[in-house]
Amino acid sequence: KISAAQRELDEISEQNQREAAQISTLRKAAARKLESDVTKELQSLNLPHAHFAIQVETKPLGTHGIDEICFLFSANPGYPPLPLQDCASGGELSRVFLAIKTHLAEKDQNTCLIFDEIDSNVGGQTAAILGEKLQKLSEKRQVICVTHFVQVASCGAHHFLVSKKDALTTI
Repeated sequence: KISAAQRELDEISEQNQREAAQISTLRKAAARKLESDVTKELQSLNLPHAHFAIQVETKPLGTHGIDEICFLFSANPGYPPLPLQDCASGGELSRVFLAIKTHLAEKDQNTCLIFDEIDSNVGGQTAAILGEKLQKLSEKRQVICVTHFVQVASCGAHHFLVSKKDALTTI
């Protein structure tokens, strides 16, 4: 019984490895397409020299397959892409996130996208571009956006003012 169970385990392990390799091949092809599309989108978001890359490295088979994924980014010409978390400013992160969400919106089943200050750490001209991008995104999805920029808010169809007041308490 032990040897039969071991053979069955070996067969299942080999099948898992084959399927993981197939998924890895598909994942790498999808990564190349995503790199290209996100880079183009970033360039349209006032990052003319931006480059987005996806590093796919092989690791031992685990619950998420055999790939270790790392997003890489460079905003300036002549600089190699580095891990996103190590090199992007707040404004760059906002735009990378919007570029990815814009690209994935066509494939995503969500009907509503919520952005909480997606325009943080950007300037006026970039905020206007972000507003236009969000407006275009809202043609196919409901978009709810918290913003402090009039350039972004002016692209919205409906507006809600949310304010906060401090209440004085007496003892």
